[in-house]
Amino acid sequence: MDEIGLLRAAQRMGAGLADPTANDDQRLQQQLLVAGSLMFILAGTLWGLAYMILGEPAAGLIPLFYAVVSALTIAHYLTGFKRELLGCGLDSFALALDANAEPQVTVSGPAKDQLTGTAQAAPAAFTTVGGNPPSGIIGETWINSTLYLMKSLNVSFTNSLNARNTEYGVRLPTELNRNGLREISVSLEAWAETEATLYDLTEAGSFSSVLTQTGRTGGSIVTVWMPKVDFSVPSQTDEDGEIGWGFQGQALESVLGSNDELKVCIH
Repeated sequence: MDEIGLLRAAQRMGAGLADPTANDDQRLQQQLLVAGSLMFILAGTLWGLAYMILGEPAAGLIPLFYAVVSALTIAHYLTGFKRELLGCGLDSFALALDANAEPQVTVSGPAKDQLTGTAQAAPAAFTTVGGNPPSGIIGETWINSTLYLMKSLNVSFTNSLNARNTEYGVRLPTELNRNGLREISVSLEAWAETEATLYDLTEAGSFSSVLTQTGRTGGSIVTVWMPKVDFSVPSQTDEDGEIGWGFQGQALESVLGSNDELKVCIH
């Protein structure tokens, strides 16, 4: 097979693996990525095997490893690849708010099992909050009801969940249990100015409330509320010659047992 024939074969395979529900531009991007990856997989495999035959196994591992990585890239677009999980538990959550980026959320945790049979039916109705997430260019932060200029805010918590899967005669976990206390960490970056709003409170050992709203259009608003944060005295940062403060703290319940350390609203 000549080079043109090989390229056309790769394009046909790429078209077969592309997501049929994507639009034309997305499908073309997927086809090109898959077709290019298939060619690199073939070339890397042949190259690696040639090194192996010539008695250079160490050199052969490099192109073979690249072929494996390319194969994993293709697996992302396999229509039969299932990402559905059963019995998931939210163990960790992280929210990043930056002045020049969209809000970013990362979640992880244990699950009971991965579904490999028939896919679950989609719900008949569900709520959406808009297709355009806001950026930090449109947003405000209040410390104890006082407007405060910040550069970034990062919030993360850990639930300390474990999957209970050590019982005799049980193949899958039976439940999730907590083996520690929930911890919510807060990191706030700001320029070194307006000491009275937050810096002086950390020196005095006082608690602070934090309210951040990103976006102003209904359906594309992300609000973060923490009624009681225990910030420590910040360390100083020097970014591009500008002195800043890096506040670190922990979100607490407003009243013992109220379970209100953190609220995230998308509305």
